Amino acid sequence: MSGVSDRLGSVRGVEFSVWDAAPWDAPVDAIVLSVGTGFGRLADAVRRRYPQVQWEYIDVAAVRPDAPTLIELPQRTSTAGSPRWAVLASLHPEPQRPPTRDEALAAIPVAVRAALDVAVRAGARSVLVPIMGTGALHLPTEAATEAVLTAAVGAAASSSAVPSSVVFLASDPAATSVIQGRWAAISPDADAGAGGRRTSLPAGSSAPDPSASDDREAPAPAPEDPVSSPRPAPDQP
Repeated sequence: MSGVSDRLGSVRGVEFSVWDAAPWDAPVDAIVLSVGTGFGRLADAVRRRYPQVQWEYIDVAAVRPDAPTLIELPQRTSTAGSPRWAVLASLHPEPQRPPTRDEALAAIPVAVRAALDVAVRAGARSVLVPIMGTGALHLPTEAATEAVLTAAVGAAASSSAVPSSVVFLASDPAATSVIQGRWAAISPDADAGAGGRRTSLPAGSSAPDPSASDDREAPAPAPEDPVSSPRPAPDQP
């Protein structure tokens, strides 16, 4: 299927946009998935999409805001987008205890930055980031959106360990509007059109690489992955 990318703008050469279709069809290298005492709704959908991964062996209780877990996804042979990694991120400071609203909002910047860092060290140049906390934790959409966008923009403005492209996942047109509105409020960037520029992307295509105009070198993948990477299970007969 085709998806639609709404360009928001760029910060220090990092492109920001919104994706409004299925996350596994997004033209990205990695997807951030929220977990807590279990898998969130988005993570559950991705689990069903990739049944080859041994999800049952993943200890979600070990995932903390500052300690995400990287999972390698099996590559699909269709023309659709095919992310290589999923990054499990959590807003739960303590295992098995749901955070308060204030704790969850405070954990968003930590979780977003840590997830981007882990994805980049694995070799990802583009990362899909959902608006964390608006599912099972019921965080207010505006507050959660602002926290996620502020964290991602802050990472781009202050660190070289960021991908070339950050794509925010919108669950519906209303979510896209909220993301665009919060971007206009928090972005320090001059390179942004009014409301973003809407560009149709065929499934499986790659987003433009802004690194050609950026004087920073893309970080090389680390020789050893410091996080656990469960491998896909062999196909069942």
